[in-house]
Amino acid sequence: MSLLDEINRQKRKLRSCETHVTTPEGKTFKEQILSDGSILSSESHKPRGYGFVVDTKPDFQVAQVLPGLCMGSQDVAQDTKLLAINQITHVLSLGVKVETVPSIVYRYEEVLDTPECQLQSILEPCFMFIDKGRRRGCVFVHCNAGVSRSAALVIAYLMKQGLSFKEAHAHLKKARSVIKPNPGFVAQLHMYEGMLKDKTE
Repeated sequence: MSLLDEINRQKRKLRSCETHVTTPEGKTFKEQILSDGSILSSESHKPRGYGFVVDTKPDFQVAQVLPGLCMGSQDVAQDTKLLAINQITHVLSLGVKVETVPSIVYRYEEVLDTPECQLQSILEPCFMFIDKGRRRGCVFVHCNAGVSRSAALVIAYLMKQGLSFKEAHAHLKKARSVIKPNPGFVAQLHMYEGMLKDKTE
């Protein structure tokens, strides 16, 4: 028996299966693989919701990290009352652009919340912005949810001030319990810790 005959024989043993696919827009499709290998696709008329988790609850927590440095979600960065109450003079936005207020100094960095996104190139410019902002007032660092990107950058800043990754993470976690930098950022922060250690030796 040839290899092709064996493949066809095994293929005939396969059972048909049905898969439900949800697009990011919330449309659902039913796909069925038939015995001849063809795919039958039909759209569902009842959308089952988005293909990703939608965050519908605003997050107005302002986490006080250091004197003159706080962080959180984009919701805070767009709330003029909260900005005024917390005396925020500088806003550092990571990957999310927000409406600007004339009295506040802004800096935007294009950062994706993916493990592959490299933080190294933005660290020093962001640190300079934070240092300058802390001398003049208070800096608010944010991304979308204030969980991964902004947390990674603030941890790196704390490490630059002399803390280890473990100490910096614990310090920030105490200020904002929901932080969770993605695994790629954590790996980069460990590498950054090594670089800082090499510079001091």
